[in-house]
Amino acid sequence: MTMSSYTPDENGYLKVKTYRSGHFVFQIGLDFQQLEPFAARVNDAHIRFTSLPFVSEISGELEKQVMVSSIYGTNTIEGGELSYEETEEIIQAQDGATLADSERRITNLRNAYKLSEKTAKYIFQARKQQLEQAGQLLIPGEGILHLAEDMFKELHAHITDGLQHRYNKPTLYRDNVKGHKTQVGHTEKGGVYQPPKCKDDIQMLMHALCDWANCDAVKNLPALYRASLIHYYFELIHPFWDGNGRTGRVAEATILRASGYEYAPHAMSHYYLDNIQAYFQLLNQCRKAAEKKQTAPNTDFVIFFLKGMLSTINRLHDRANVLISDILMQARLEHLIVNQAITVRQHTILATLIANKQIRHRDKLKIQPWYKALYQNLTERTAVRDLKKLVDLQLIYIDINNTIHIISSKPKIKLSEHPHANIS
Repeated sequence: MTMSSYTPDENGYLKVKTYRSGHFVFQIGLDFQQLEPFAARVNDAHIRFTSLPFVSEISGELEKQVMVSSIYGTNTIEGGELSYEETEEIIQAQDGATLADSERRITNLRNAYKLSEKTAKYIFQARKQQLEQAGQLLIPGEGILHLAEDMFKELHAHITDGLQHRYNKPTLYRDNVKGHKTQVGHTEKGGVYQPPKCKDDIQMLMHALCDWANCDAVKNLPALYRASLIHYYFELIHPFWDGNGRTGRVAEATILRASGYEYAPHAMSHYYLDNIQAYFQLLNQCRKAAEKKQTAPNTDFVIFFLKGMLSTINRLHDRANVLISDILMQARLEHLIVNQAITVRQHTILATLIANKQIRHRDKLKIQPWYKALYQNLTERTAVRDLKKLVDLQLIYIDINNTIHIISSKPKIKLSEHPHANIS
């Protein structure tokens, strides 16, 4: 069927009359004065985070950690039962093996995230180049991604590829038969909502969502607001039989990454997992507020999202600090051994202690086969002297319980645990 074009008013308000599901309203619905301090904190944290010295070793490891954490989080939200370690193993496995559905869900999400990153990077770089040619600078946070149904469908195709489902097929919109109910949320996790049921209504609303998201009033919103609102309305439409949550979260991340936000957009899945009850509660709360024609009904959902972005950026900043301190420690060790300030034995002991937290008691250290081999033809006095040298160089200290502690440049305070780092 041919879809009409939908034109929101100058304030971004669009009311769509569906065939069988009544009226559906798209609106910005935000209290900007209330949101501004939250968004400012997020952007300040993002600037500090992205100002870190991201050498290739750090960015590569951080990307890997974000990928695993994000996929584990978003898969667990949807009922996945694989552990973090199992998720990591599947992500790193080579393609081509025959996979069970539980494993395929992981590889599908990996492929969807890669598509998201590729799409976002292309859009961001193209916009940046366009502005540079015009003598202008790109301001991170602009809502520069033109929204299209194809993006949702392509992400859904990757996410649901090869998965067994009675009704679901990649890119296929729902068309509920009589008596078949689709419900969003959980009774015990914030309530249940029944989205539009017939395919004609869903096609109409997805087309309207894109027209709404691309109108000037919405396109000119900060990307933090625009991405979370698109996520919100996509979940209310709930267009597919299965995979809506995964598709909505990856789509949100794509919009944010295309606007210059790094790492955090995909890592937001961890926040949604930890706060899944509040997530479902707010979907219903904001929907009901809009039905009652309350002022700025979408504000609380966007505040929830902004809190998640700040929490996520702070966690990533903590991870990056650890990676940086590890690199600095390795560089210091190499300097010490090159300048013969420590021996190969002492280097081996320290490097192994850094890598293995389980052997940091002297009694456990002494029974390790590799440690015994180091001192096979040497005296106990030599072993004691080696540890003392590491203490004298302030590389380690040994407490009264004979536990060995590594002295590193890691920050003493974690941003994600600091009382003033997150939005209350």
